[in-house]
Amino acid sequence: MVRLLVAVLALAVIAFATERLIAAGEGVLREDVTIGGTPATVYRPVDALPGTPVVVVAHGFAGSKTLMDPFATALARNGYLALAFDFLGHGEHPEPLAGDVTEVDGATRALVAQTEEAIRFAEALEGAGEGLALLGHSMAADIIVRTAIEQEAVDAVVAVSMFSPVVTASAPDNLLIIVGAWEVGLTAEALRVVGLATDGPRRRGRPTATSRTARRGALPFRAARSTSRCSTTRRASPRRCAGSTGRSASTARRRSRRARGCLGSASSSSAS
Repeated sequence: MVRLLVAVLALAVIAFATERLIAAGEGVLREDVTIGGTPATVYRPVDALPGTPVVVVAHGFAGSKTLMDPFATALARNGYLALAFDFLGHGEHPEPLAGDVTEVDGATRALVAQTEEAIRFAEALEGAGEGLALLGHSMAADIIVRTAIEQEAVDAVVAVSMFSPVVTASAPDNLLIIVGAWEVGLTAEALRVVGLATDGPRRRGRPTATSRTARRGALPFRAARSTSRCSTTRRASPRRCAGSTGRSASTARRRSRRARGCLGSASSSSAS
C-alpha cells in the first residue's frame, strides 16, 4: 500500500510539473535551426510585431541551450525575440571544444567567435528590430562580456553568475549582473564590478535614470545593502560612469534609448 501511494504521488508530481512546463511555453513559437553547424533554437512571441528587440542567450560550462530554455521562453513571453545555441563541445553540437577555457587565445576565442556568429544570425531573423542584448550564465557571462566589448551593435549585457577579468568602468555598456544567494565569491565580484563605475563610497538606493551607461547588480538582500551604483552626478566623467569609451554624447544617448527598449527596463531578480 505504501509503495502504491508513493507511486501515485510521484505520478501526480510529474503531471503537475509537465502541466507547468506546458503552461510556461504558451504564447511562444519555437524553431530549431542550425547556424553554420551550431544547433540553435529561435523563440518568438506568438503576436510578435516587426521590429522586435533581440536577445542572444548563451549557456555555461557543461550546459546547453536546453538548460537556458526558461530564460529564452520568459524573454519571448515578454515580447523579445530570443536565440539560444549550443557552444562547441556542449549540448547537441557535433564538434568538440578544443583548447583551454582559461586561455584567451584558446577555447575562449573560439567561443567568442561562435557568439558573434549567433549575433549575426539573430540580427538577420525575420521581424528582428533595433535593440540587441546578450544574456549568458557562468562561463558564458565572460564570453558575452568579451563579445559585447568588441561588438558595438550590443546594447545591453545580462551576466548571470559572472566572473570576467575584462570588465572595466566603461565597458561593456549597460551591464546587469545577477548573482544567487549562495554564490558568495561571485557576489563579491559583482560588487567589485559595479563599484568600478561608482564615484565615492558604496551606497544604497535606486539608481537614478541617466542617459549614460549603467552598472547594476541583482544580489542577495544582505549583499545588496552595500551595492554600489553608477554615479549620476554631473561631475562624473563619461569613462567612469557612462561607458561611452570616447563615443559622442549623441551616440551614448542613442544607445541608452535602445538599451532601455531592449532590456534596460526589465526588472531584475536573483538567480542561482
